[in-house]
Order: sequence, then structure tokens, then C-alpha cells
Amino acid sequence: MSRRAFALTTALVLATALDVMVAAASGYNLRMEPLRLVAVDAALLALLVVPTLGAVHATRWIPGFPGLTALVPRASVLFAAWAPILALRVGRVSSASELAPHLIVTAILALVVFLETRRGPGAPRRAEALVAIGAGLLAIACGLAVPLPGRWMLTEPPPGSASHATPAQPNLILIVVDTTRADHLGVYGYPRPTSPWLDYFAQQATVFEQALSSSSWTLPAHATLFTGLFPRSHGADLVEGEGGMSLVELGRLDDTARVRPLSPDAVTLAKLAAKAGMDTGAICANSAYLFRYFGLDQGFQTYVDPPGSRPSHRPVGLGLGIRLGMDRFWGFRRLIEGNERFYLLGSEVNRLALHWLDRRRDRRFFLFLNYMDAHEPHIPIGRYRWLFPASDGPPKVAERAIRDRQRAILPEEQQRLVDVYDVGVRSLDDHLHDLFDRLAAWDLLDRTVVLIVGDHGESLGEHNELGHANGVYASEVRVPLLLRLPGQRDGKRVSRLVHMVDVLPTLVDLLGIENPGGLQGATLFGDGRPYPLVVYTGRYQYLAEHYPRYYDRTHYALYRDPWTLIRHSDGDVELYDIRADPEEKRNLAGEHVREVTELTQELEGFEEKVKPEFAAPVTADANEEVQRRLRALGYLQ
Repeated sequence: MSRRAFALTTALVLATALDVMVAAASGYNLRMEPLRLVAVDAALLALLVVPTLGAVHATRWIPGFPGLTALVPRASVLFAAWAPILALRVGRVSSASELAPHLIVTAILALVVFLETRRGPGAPRRAEALVAIGAGLLAIACGLAVPLPGRWMLTEPPPGSASHATPAQPNLILIVVDTTRADHLGVYGYPRPTSPWLDYFAQQATVFEQALSSSSWTLPAHATLFTGLFPRSHGADLVEGEGGMSLVELGRLDDTARVRPLSPDAVTLAKLAAKAGMDTGAICANSAYLFRYFGLDQGFQTYVDPPGSRPSHRPVGLGLGIRLGMDRFWGFRRLIEGNERFYLLGSEVNRLALHWLDRRRDRRFFLFLNYMDAHEPHIPIGRYRWLFPASDGPPKVAERAIRDRQRAILPEEQQRLVDVYDVGVRSLDDHLHDLFDRLAAWDLLDRTVVLIVGDHGESLGEHNELGHANGVYASEVRVPLLLRLPGQRDGKRVSRLVHMVDVLPTLVDLLGIENPGGLQGATLFGDGRPYPLVVYTGRYQYLAEHYPRYYDRTHYALYRDPWTLIRHSDGDVELYDIRADPEEKRNLAGEHVREVTELTQELEGFEEKVKPEFAAPVTADANEEVQRRLRALGYLQ
């Protein structure tokens, strides 16, 4: 290999190493197809490094100047590797903490240049180039081996004596499978092999066949799960009017919906468990609406909610690819979207959860886990990419035409959505299998209550809806709910309607911990209930702005077996027989006027009895104080 080829190879390897290292130090995820990511980054960096190195060599043509390669031959290679990266990165820096890695690298390279000038001219030997290339490859490996996101948030068990779990006073593992539809699991009759492990788990658990969430999106559903209150009472939901905070203001996602956090005065399951002497921990894959700002961390001694990758931390090579329009190609977009996730993968949740549990196997604990594998963006990984016919590729759907009711979703469009969604469900199922294999090996299951529940579902074209937070149709609010008691071996199935508001009353009974009173649900094993089964979804800002005819309104659903009444704030009313028509395809409101009248009165009675329990949204001053504390923790820039 010629001297120039060695110089170019060395500069390119070092440029890739520096690019990867700085991205990793800034908090960028580099775990989705890492080797392919490095190869693509290096290929694109060549478009910057080659002309820079050429310009360095061209300095020898300056009259009376020997050229940089003659004066500082080794340092000129470093300059060609780092200068274009620094030039493109500095423009994206928004804070001193983001600038720090760049300053450190620049200072180190400046020191090398200084030492080179003291050393005097001389061509670099091949052995030196090989050492530099080896060091660069080692640096790339170190960049790809950055600590797991959230690892630093794990805490050691509290000092002092601890209670021990028994079958009478068991542990609790509460798992939310985010965005998981009940009717896409084998245990609920789905024909595809999306959930072999959950199907097996169901054989030793109680399966609630008709379980309802309290909402069709994450925050109010989780708040209901933790408080035993309807969203109308706990208030952790979309804000009507002034107040609230958005994810874009918190630096998490480009979501402008204004949201009210759960009040610090709320009594949560984690607070009750901690008061009973249980170690409490939460591993949240969803770092958006489970971000601690929204109040769901109350009572948890460990709460893991790491931020996702920011585009400003993206490797320079990948950023150049986007400028060149390479994001039109799915393979390149996979790298970008896969490594700029706002959530942890199921495998990452497992690693964090097992690390936390390993130090608490002899202590009584409550562990909450949130998995996001079924949530968008759907990025199938490894063998899952080809599990179903159209699962490796972005589902192409005419969103505007469908949401505006210009036409129904086409069968081929819906099939792509289903294939990609089902791959996420299967990936989730495999991660749960891995987790519970370890729990069984640790002999924890015979003294642990396990509850697995979805927070909401996902519309795949039904009723011209896509995604979730659209309204209160069954595709978005009917969820899986499986409960296994310590030592349970026989499976049971419950066909009556139950609700997420029933979970907390059930768990306080099973765990033998304090019942705070005022709960609005009933135990899952009882018959009577203080309030009817009601689901609510408010106006989601993006949808209300872009599709006002169907989304600039609120949505209520009231269930009285076998009827579901859906009432929208603009006056539209729908009625479905969920036993005969579980997919809610036939609106019977015009045929069953008496049932509509009765259920409407029952819903009005619910609104009269169930009132907000906590104070108004936090003030602007309070928001500023919260943001100050989050910045101190490193969450905000």
C-alpha cells in the first residue's frame, strides 16, 4: 500500500472513531445494527476526509512553503480526521455540556500537533500508521460499548433490615406492555404466532377476557393504574385551555400536546408499597410520558427513565447522509430511527430489571416494568425482520386520506400495518420469555404476584383510525390483563368486563398493604363496583389541529354489558353490542333509542359524581422550578 493510501486509511479510521466516540459521549444510542452503522458512517465520512486530506497535501504547492505534510506529517492526518467533524458538529451544539467532548478531543489533538512540531519533519512509518489504525478500531469498539442507557439510575438497596417476601406477603411485578392489543395475542384468540410465551403464561394465570383501559394513551392510563382513579379524578391528562407542559418544552420529543402531570398529593401504589417496607423500582422503556416530570415516579426508590438520542448528537456521517437525501431509503432510515429511539428495547429493560432484582432477591420488592416493543416507530430487528410477509419495511399508508374519511384503508395498506405491528408484539413476547426464565431460575415466582396489562391498544385502520390517542374504540382501549398469584399452576378465564381502575384495589388486597380508601374501582375478583366502566380520551393537539372534523372533540365510552355507548363532545353518539360485534362495526344507536337514553343518563351521572380530586395545573413558576431541577439532574439542556 502506498504512503498516501496509508494516510487516507488512517485518517478515515480515526475520523470514524472520533465521530463514534463523541456521539456516544453525548448520549447517542449506537446499539441498532452497530457494525453496519459504523460502516455507513465511515463511507459517508470519506466524502469529507478525502477532500480535507487532499487540501492538506495541496499546501505544498504554496510558493515558499514546504506544506503541512512535510512539517507535521502525522498531525496532518489527525487534522484531516477531526477538522470536518468539528466544523459540522459545533454548529449543532446548544449547551456547554454538549461542547465538552469536542473541546476535549480538540485539546488532545492540539497537544499531539505540538509534540509533532517538536519532533521535527519526517514521513510517518507504516508501523506508526498501523498502530494508529489499531487505536482507531479500538476506539470504535469502546464507543459501541457505552454503558446501557439508564444504568447510572439504578440504586443499591436501602441500608438496614428489610422485609422478606412470603406467599402471604408476596413481592409484586407489575408489567405494562405498552400499545399491545388483546386481540393480537394468541391467548385472546389471535391465529398468528405472536405470543407463544404469553400463551404459556396464561395457562398458569387468570386471564381477563374483557379488560378495558381508562384511556387510549399512555399517561392517563398509567396514572389510573397507579392510583385506582379515573382520569377525570386524577387529572394526569391532556389539558383543556391554559396550563400543562409539552414534551417539546421538556426536550424529549417534538410533541406539542400540553399535558398535566399527576399531582404530588396523589396516593400511588409505589407510595403504599414503600410504606409497607417493600423496595420499589421502575424501569420505564417509555421515556416520553413516563418521564418523571409527569409524576409517575412518586414512591419509587429507583426510577429509570433515560432520555433517548437527540438528533443533535447524531454522528456527522449519518447527518451528511440525511443532507444527501439517503433517508429516502429504508435501510438508511432504519439506522437513523433505530438509534434515535425515545424508548428502551425489551432486551435493555430486561438487563436493567435483572440488575436491580439481583440485589433484592432476598428482600420484599415491587418492580414496575414498561415495555415499548409494540409501539411505533416499528423497527424490526434481526430475525424478526422477515417473520411476517411485509414486516421488514415502513408501512405505506395514505394517512391524510384515511383520517379525513376520504376513503377507507386499503387491504394491502392494512396488511402492512398488521405485519409490522405483529413483529413488535412477537419481539416483546420473546423478551418476556427471557425475563421469566431468569425469575424462575431465581425461584422468585412462588412468592411473587405477577400482573401483565396493556396501557392501551393501537388502531390499524379500523374506523379510519391509525395509531392511538384517537378516541375510545375497542381497538385502542381493550387491553390484555393477566394475573398470576404466587404458586398458581392452573389457568382461569374471567369473561365479565373489568377495568384498569380495578387493578389497585386488587393489588392492595393481594399484597396485604394499606388500602388508602376512596378508590374508584373494584377488586378484579369481586362483582359490585362503585362507578360504571368509563373510558375517556381528550383532544390530542396534533390531531385536533390537522383533522379537526373528527379530533377536535373529546370522547367518552360507557360500558354496560353487552352495550358500549360512545359519546363525543360534538354530539355524535354511537352504540355497539360488544358481545355480538366486538369490532364495533355496526352502530345501533338509531335502533336502540331506549338503551342510548339510559346509558347517556348513566354517563351524565358519572360526570356528576366523579370530580377532579387535585388542584389546578401547576403554575408557570412551578414549571420553571421543575425544569431547573431537571436540568440539574442532566435531563434538560
